[in-house]
Amino acid sequence: MHRLTVPALLLLITGCDTETADPKETGGDTAVDTGETGDTDTGDTDTDTGDTDTGDTNETGDSGIDTSLPPPPTTGYFGPPALVVLADDGAGAAKVMVIDTAAATSTTITGVTVPKTATFGCAGQYVWVLSTKGDAATPDVAYGVEARNLVIGATIELPAKFDPKAVTYNESFWFAGDGSASVMSYDGAGAEGGSIDLSSVADADGIPEVRAFIPSDAGQAAVLARTGSGATTKSGVAFLDFAALSITGSGDLAGSNAGSAAGGVPGALMINLEASGTSGGALELFDTTSKSSAGNAVDFSGVTRVATVSGGAGDGTMYVAVDDGDAITVHRYISDGTDLGTITTNTIANGLAVVQPYLWSGEGTGTSANLIGYDLASGAESATVAIGSSIYGVAACAPPPMPPNDTGDTAAPPE
Repeated sequence: MHRLTVPALLLLITGCDTETADPKETGGDTAVDTGETGDTDTGDTDTDTGDTDTGDTNETGDSGIDTSLPPPPTTGYFGPPALVVLADDGAGAAKVMVIDTAAATSTTITGVTVPKTATFGCAGQYVWVLSTKGDAATPDVAYGVEARNLVIGATIELPAKFDPKAVTYNESFWFAGDGSASVMSYDGAGAEGGSIDLSSVADADGIPEVRAFIPSDAGQAAVLARTGSGATTKSGVAFLDFAALSITGSGDLAGSNAGSAAGGVPGALMINLEASGTSGGALELFDTTSKSSAGNAVDFSGVTRVATVSGGAGDGTMYVAVDDGDAITVHRYISDGTDLGTITTNTIANGLAVVQPYLWSGEGTGTSANLIGYDLASGAESATVAIGSSIYGVAACAPPPMPPNDTGDTAAPPE
């Protein structure tokens, strides 16, 4: 394994406002309050003493629209932190399990049976399970799981043989698949919207094979694997304008076979390249200003990798499970190639995810399969969740960090 030094790139943290309830009202209501909890006045002109606004927008005596509940974000993932597992269902397919990391328990989502090759995505308020049926007569399906209440909140039918691989949220839900050159949008009810044709940035088969959507300082980036033409060509990145339904720029990576793990750092993206041919793959940097490769942060020549995931939370950290023949160790790399330290695990393929304060590792097979939580600070094995059937994938979704005491109101914040 070789680490190539490139200029250090600082941590990028994307903020997201959250709001709390308005301060207590001091009078002025002349109409019936219909959205307040604890307020039963019907035209009072004295001081409200039981008013605890919870998001009402129908008051006519207040000083303006109640903003105690913020509108949902228009981009990214804004559900609760979630850890999910794709596991054998005992009938030749796979089931989806959501993990309660505090209680170290799992819940199987009712109504979701998918192929073992299904993938996960994070977009809007949902953890998405992306499933392909594999035949020309049956639509592929994307299931939006609400991690907060463990139900399917959205079911979107995609074109037959769309083979979905990536999803993002930008006013609508946008899906990319290995069976289409276009990125397609749908609303939460499943109605199809606009699309963006990416055939101009594809490889010889006309399909770019999008592996991930990554926000960046240059706009929304789509990571292109370009592996479907029978020969692996250079991977690349395209920048998309969802409002204008257009590509705003693109460029090539130096390497090939881009995977789904990628993260944004100021001025660049760090993208995982899987092993292919004689190449062991790499963590390659892509300069978002010049739209070109900035070289490898880490070169994995001569290394056997088991799994690679991005760290989440916008910090650009990549976690790589390496098998040296004697043990499996997870390395934590930042964008200048520095290894922050290792954790010894027994990780299986596709078996890594990060939900603070743990690195979660899928381990074992069959009835002995477990999800193990390793403390990120000490590396100690600190939690175990019994899965009980072979694990095919582990993934995590987390919203961007939110600054404390940001209420969105015009009043001064609390001391």
